[in-house]
Amino acid sequence: MHKSFFKWFLPTIYFNIKYFPFKDALKLPVYIYDTRFLRLKGTVEIKATQLTRGMIKIGYPETSLHHDNKYTIEISGKVRFHGPCRLGRGGVLSVGPKGLLDMGDRTIVSDGSRIICFHYISIGNRSTAGWDCSFCDTDFHAMKNAFTEKKLRAYAPILIGSSNWIGSSCNFLKGTVTPGYTAVSSSSVLSRKYKCEEKSIIAGNPASVVSEGCFYRDMDDDRVEYQYYEV
Repeated sequence: MHKSFFKWFLPTIYFNIKYFPFKDALKLPVYIYDTRFLRLKGTVEIKATQLTRGMIKIGYPETSLHHDNKYTIEISGKVRFHGPCRLGRGGVLSVGPKGLLDMGDRTIVSDGSRIICFHYISIGNRSTAGWDCSFCDTDFHAMKNAFTEKKLRAYAPILIGSSNWIGSSCNFLKGTVTPGYTAVSSSSVLSRKYKCEEKSIIAGNPASVVSEGCFYRDMDDDRVEYQYYEV
C-alpha cells in the first residue's frame, strides 16, 4: 500500500488537481504511474465530450521491456489530448515553452518512447507506436550556411496521420509528415513529407516508400492466430 501510494495514487491526484478544474480533477481522467516530474507548468487539456476515470494513462507498462524504468514528464507548453491515450513506461514527455502537442483519440505510444515537442507535434487518431520510438521536432542547435552565415531553421512540425502503425525503435525528425493508415517498419528514420497514398509502407534509414496503397493494419481486426512450429 505504501509503495503504490507514492508510485500511483499521490502523483495521480497531484497531476489532475494541477491541470484541471476541481470538478474535472475529481474524475481522475489521467492516471500517473511510476513517473518523475521534472517540470509541471504550461497547460494540459482533454478535448473529449466526456471525461472518464483513467482515460489517459501515463507510465503504465505496455510491454515487459522497461519494467523498472520511470516515465519522465517535463511540460512548459501546451498538451492536448483528444480522447483516450496511453503512454508506456520508461518514456519521456518533454514540451517546451512554445511547444504544442496534440495526441489524437485512442493513441498508444509504447514503453521507452520519447516525445520531445518544442514547436508542434500531432499524432493522429488511433495511431500506435511501438517501443523505443522517438518524436523530436527540433535539432536544438541551429546550423549556418557557410556562404551567407544565415542560420537554418532548426525546427519544423511533425504530423502523423490517423491509424498509423509504427514499428519499434523508429525516429521521427522535424518536418516528418505521414498520411493515414501508414505502416512504418522498425528502426526507420523519417525526416520529410511522404507524398504517398494511404495504406502505404515506409521503411529504411533514410526512410522511403516501399509499398504504396496496398497494405495497412486494421485496428479492429489485427489478431494473429499462431500455430505450433513442427520440426
